Amino acid sequence: MEPAALDWTKQFWTSRGWAHIDVNYGGSSGFGRAYMQSLHGGWGDLDIRDAYESVIELDKLGLADKNRAVVHGGSAGGYAVLQIATSLPTAFAAGSPQYGISEMKKLDDILHKFEYYLCDRLMGGTFQEIPEVWKERSPLYHVDKIKMPMLFLQGKADTIIPADQMIEMVDTVQKGGQNTELVLFDGEGHGWRKTSTVQTVLEKELKFFNTVLGLENSP
Repeated sequence: MEPAALDWTKQFWTSRGWAHIDVNYGGSSGFGRAYMQSLHGGWGDLDIRDAYESVIELDKLGLADKNRAVVHGGSAGGYAVLQIATSLPTAFAAGSPQYGISEMKKLDDILHKFEYYLCDRLMGGTFQEIPEVWKERSPLYHVDKIKMPMLFLQGKADTIIPADQMIEMVDTVQKGGQNTELVLFDGEGHGWRKTSTVQTVLEKELKFFNTVLGLENSP
């Protein structure tokens, strides 16, 4: 669940004129067991549709411009960005995945004991049972579909999402001629630990999105 509490990284965006949307998509906690379990079998589908539909609804209310919306997130949120980019390639104006999951089988192979069967539940079956679903929901195999400008942010020491997965994706996208950047951070794993990294991530995302949308790059 994304709480309604003060978050200075979000204030960074809103204080610069951006509307920042937190999406408690299907599967989030805090809304009852049925809602939390609604993502079982639907990871990589339900969550990204919820994210996209939230922008559509705000556009209808005149609170956002769906044609100028961008998407970013880390880990599972980074996966959502990658999955959106490969399955809904024109849904957003740009995206920035941070240490995002790109290959479900590789993730499943290195999960901790307390996370055993997590991917099985969220994919709707084991890899042996439904390999086509696992591959369909692994953005690594669909990078040729990416159309939106992308800024990839990744820690070099990430043992959950190895940096080589992101490097492979970016190389493929760049060969296709898409506007793509990759920033690798020394000494960072799965999540940002250094204040300097958080600052750099925010500044680079702001500059990237502003450039894509033709906005002024204010500090």
